[in-house]
Amino acid sequence: MQHGIFNRYNFATKINCYEHLLLSNISRHTCFFNSYAPLIPYTLYNLSQIRILRICLQTAWDITERLMI
Repeated sequence: MQHGIFNRYNFATKINCYEHLLLSNISRHTCFFNSYAPLIPYTLYNLSQIRILRICLQTAWDITERLMI
């Protein structure tokens, strides 16, 4: 299941989308789950690094979501 609106904003990186998926409402972005599920082991292994990046990634995600509106 893909939403065309997301396809138009490919600059949102995989790690950005997955970071949001991991820390926010998964059901809201189920279209990302199938695409980024292979990143789960890598992501969980590197959670400490991802926490460091969280602020930057969340900011990028917020900007992306505003552009999607």
